[in-house]
Amino acid sequence: FFLISATILFFGFFGRVCYDFNRGYDPKDFCAKFRSEIFATGLVTFVATLIVFVTSYFRGRMPYEIFYLSHFFVFVMFLFATIHTFDDVARNGQVRSQNLAWFGTSMAIYMADRLWAATSKRSCRVIEAVPTEDGTALALTIERPHGFEFHPGQYAQICVPGIDRFWHPFSIASAPEVRHLKFLIKANVDSPASWTCALMSKQWLDKMLSGQALVHVRGPYGYAVADLKKSDAVLAIGSGTGVVPMLSLMDERLITMSRVGRDALVKAV
Repeated sequence: FFLISATILFFGFFGRVCYDFNRGYDPKDFCAKFRSEIFATGLVTFVATLIVFVTSYFRGRMPYEIFYLSHFFVFVMFLFATIHTFDDVARNGQVRSQNLAWFGTSMAIYMADRLWAATSKRSCRVIEAVPTEDGTALALTIERPHGFEFHPGQYAQICVPGIDRFWHPFSIASAPEVRHLKFLIKANVDSPASWTCALMSKQWLDKMLSGQALVHVRGPYGYAVADLKKSDAVLAIGSGTGVVPMLSLMDERLITMSRVGRDALVKAV
């Protein structure tokens, strides 16, 4: 809101001054600023930033794919924000800013992360895929890749080639000690063409369960809930699919307590 308001005030003020100059009311020529190199690069930077902000605000009202692709405008923002500092003032020797250093470092970290993500992809066989009775969610269980270590509260990204090439993030519902990964996926029933609805269709359920389609997984990502193994009691609050990390935590605690003894398990339950 403040970004849009400031932009309206900016264009309103300078537009008025430019108008007064063209009418002969003001001797100062601000119209040239609207044709300057720095204004053009600044305008592109602003538009790219605005696209990212607006699509983030309306995240729940648009397909995930549009939300995902629109955020690549952040690279346009980085590029033109850097070019913005290499105007005629900078070329005359004046140090404008450290945009190149800051953005260059951020991009190096991002590219390293993307390289790791590209090389950490694993293909997994589907063990079980059970839709709920009302068809609004899917319990998806896949084999756990070797070396895939995680903690309760973390999530993974999954992709099913053939439906689309996008990666979709979901919290892990299974305990770290078991040999499979379980996800509870809520269907976007308001959009029958969505990825989640396609995943829950009979066509793709049959393909996954028969082994014709594999699920690609990478991760884990995010932070663990906490190191709660030494805690006597844990209070977890959540609703909807927000309970998924808590299911992972609950299973982990049950397994831990069962190793301690029957009395500890009964107390934990």
